[in-house]
Amino acid sequence: MRVALLVTDLEGVAGVDGVEPLLAGSPSYPRAKEFLTGEVNAAVEGLRRGGFEIVRVSDSHRAAGGPNLRRGELHPAARLVQAEDAYAPELFDGVSAVACLGMHAPAGSLGFAAHTVAVHCAWSAGRRALSELDLILALAAERRLPAVFASGDDALERHARGVRFVRTKRALSIAEARSMEPEQARVELMAAAGRPPLALPPPPRGPLRLSFKSRWQADLAQQAGGERVGECSVRISGASFGERYRRALEVLAPSEEVLGGCLRGSAGDPDFCEDVLGLLSREFERKPTRRAPGAARAALRAFLGCTDGAADWQRALRALVLHMLEAHAPGFFRAQRLRSSLESALSALAEVPQSFPPELEPSDVMARLDALYLLGERSSLSDAGAGELRRYLRALLSEGEVLYAWLLAQLAREVGLGRAAPRVAERVLRKLPRDRRAYWLTHRFFLATGYLRAPLERSEWGAAIEEALLAASWAVEHAQVDLAAELALCLQAAGESRSAEHRALLELLRRHQRPDGWVEDPTSREEARDEADLAEMDAHTTAVALLAFAGL
Repeated sequence: MRVALLVTDLEGVAGVDGVEPLLAGSPSYPRAKEFLTGEVNAAVEGLRRGGFEIVRVSDSHRAAGGPNLRRGELHPAARLVQAEDAYAPELFDGVSAVACLGMHAPAGSLGFAAHTVAVHCAWSAGRRALSELDLILALAAERRLPAVFASGDDALERHARGVRFVRTKRALSIAEARSMEPEQARVELMAAAGRPPLALPPPPRGPLRLSFKSRWQADLAQQAGGERVGECSVRISGASFGERYRRALEVLAPSEEVLGGCLRGSAGDPDFCEDVLGLLSREFERKPTRRAPGAARAALRAFLGCTDGAADWQRALRALVLHMLEAHAPGFFRAQRLRSSLESALSALAEVPQSFPPELEPSDVMARLDALYLLGERSSLSDAGAGELRRYLRALLSEGEVLYAWLLAQLAREVGLGRAAPRVAERVLRKLPRDRRAYWLTHRFFLATGYLRAPLERSEWGAAIEEALLAASWAVEHAQVDLAAELALCLQAAGESRSAEHRALLELLRRHQRPDGWVEDPTSREEARDEADLAEMDAHTTAVALLAFAGL
């Protein structure tokens, strides 16, 4: 009995022309399953006419826990399997030939939904990028199995070698394609599946290379046994291609498990789809961000001018930013001779009150807690002061000021007032609007690093780093300059200053810096209550931009 192995994916199926249909739970996913089932049935019928009695169908698309095919509508000759590894060795046992349907172009290419195995890494052997089709054909070739056909978009067609190809669509971008009519695709697939198999070229020799989009991903791959060969790359060796492939999966698994933690919403939600597209669209190319010493010096002059006052926020902001500069940009700190300025700023904090009356604005409470944090007065407040702060934070929560309540509670714990701080559930914070959630994220970085004075454990912060990278693109798109500066600091702390996202953030800051050094956020004009509030917001934006410019 002749058996064919048909490996299926969803990105290369005619009629599936956007990212949303690829995701289980989305409104268009059921229709995508229908298109895939129709193509599989056409291919199975063609393979049966070509002399195969059984077609083992390996469903490789990982959109859901269940199959992406309509099991009850499959061709009688089809035998659906869903292995943990869709290209597992046992799937090739007893097979006379292989075929691949609905495939996509390799990671780093311009194909629709282009990736290889996972959205965050690229596979290569020597100088050749490897697609999932390449992996399947190499595993088949190692067993001396021929291939009948493969299908997918035009980008994969240009990349494919040694296999009969059915082009089902044209890639317009990584997010969009234009398909042929599904019925016509089925006709062509059935015809290709009925033709004789072709011998495959031998599998690639030498090690495999996995190149990642972020350093934390390469860190985990190295910890899992990959040989580090670059900032974001590891090398995988082995006696056979099959062994190298299996070891590569083991090295890839730890970072793949972390990625889900950076996605907003649940499968099928618009936010979830947006983040999946963001992960797919992230670039592999890394190069240094252009240094900005002139921008940093100008921002420093503006910052020192706008914080040369007696308001609580001026004293706290001046001391905190100089404190951060000392560790985050030590060369700049020394070159600008800021030691005496820092010492004077720290001394001035003694004039900042340590009480928390209910009429204070949250930003003023934060200034007072920042002052306590910098002075190191862990037990300097009386019980009355702690009670006052506790009442203030509870009132904030009752008014729906979740983000401020969380941040002030964290700062309270840092200065020894933990019992005054209410707990804010993480699930509530995760439901904040995009900009507020991003500020929650940046302040988690700041607190974890002692305001950029301690190193960040990248391997433990992978999901947060990835979320920051996704938020960076959104901040640039929406000209959220203040948020962009904070995200830039987080990426610098995470070792991501060579990423395209970090470069875009710094370019945004440069575009919004005035000749006098001030850095303005256009969204502040919409949010400020009055001129005094706007001045404070502009001072904050200038301060974080200064840190970002100096930290390059």
